[in-house]
Amino acid sequence: MTAPTEQPAATLEGLIDLCAAGAGWAATALEQLVGRSVASGPPVLCEGGESEEHGPWRTALFFETEGALPGLVILLLSPASRDLLLRTLLGGDGAPDPGTRASALRELGNIVASQTVSAMANRLGATVLLSVPRLVDGDVEVDLAGVLAHRGSRGRLESLLTDARGALKGLLVIAPDALAETGG
Repeated sequence: MTAPTEQPAATLEGLIDLCAAGAGWAATALEQLVGRSVASGPPVLCEGGESEEHGPWRTALFFETEGALPGLVILLLSPASRDLLLRTLLGGDGAPDPGTRASALRELGNIVASQTVSAMANRLGATVLLSVPRLVDGDVEVDLAGVLAHRGSRGRLESLLTDARGALKGLLVIAPDALAETGG
């Protein structure tokens, strides 16, 4: 009998690789939505409540993941990026009604988070399931810290998503439960 092989996510380097793949697919999803190049920055390990990349983040979509990589996937958006994405998704320059706005943002989050976890699941060769999104507008840094604390997350990996013009700026936060096991 042979010993089981270690999955790539069992090490900090493996988790960083998974998150880089997820951020790359997230950037591609945003690129297809806005019709221009979007890049993903390398995942940065963050510990504590403060984000390494300061916003202003005013919109967040929170997802829980289960299966081969339980944890959290969170998309943070600046107000200008949120508004740009809403105009792109809904057309026009007028403000959508609150229900339409929330629905469009949740759909945007579903697209980006689904691509993120699909990339990670492909790398793992296993299933990663995604919850329905929880949309938060306002002081998302407080909500981020609270969600991470409630889940018992000791750290997270953050990747900046941005276009060349700087008109689109988002932060993809991935907090796999396995990160605590690596000492990260």
